[in-house]
Amino acid sequence: SGIDQLCSFETFAAEQGQAVDSGDVEVEEIRLDDHDARRFGTSAGTPALVIRRTKLYGGIKVGWIVDYVPDGVLPFPILAAEFAGSVLDVLLAHHELGVDHSDCELRPVALTVSQARKLDVRAGTPALLIDELTRTSSGRVINWSQAWLLPEHFRFLLRRR
Repeated sequence: SGIDQLCSFETFAAEQGQAVDSGDVEVEEIRLDDHDARRFGTSAGTPALVIRRTKLYGGIKVGWIVDYVPDGVLPFPILAAEFAGSVLDVLLAHHELGVDHSDCELRPVALTVSQARKLDVRAGTPALLIDELTRTSSGRVINWSQAWLLPEHFRFLLRRR
């Protein structure tokens, strides 16, 4: 699939006549530390909602995703209630937010012990990390997402011009 389109794994799968599911969903309200707050251009201690989950394809765990949405984007109860596997889909459905683009870094990584445990693989297993900041048309960061994907289940294509 082309990765240049701003859409969720659910949307990618649906466009190919497939479906992905979410498992092991964890929703937690946290306070951002200094480092993470800088990603959002806010101060340490700012509340954020964190949603963690595995992605399943045909019942097989293929990825682990963690999303952070800071206070002031959407009320946390609304975000949690509308979440059906994709934080990005919730944000895109709220046109008033003006979601415009995301800045992504893709890099190979070795899974840590805790990440590997989430995906039922051994620590050190190779994965593709997509580290992404979703922005509004004004440039405001409204979501930080990290996805650790097992490479045997994903193939992305880019068209260069």
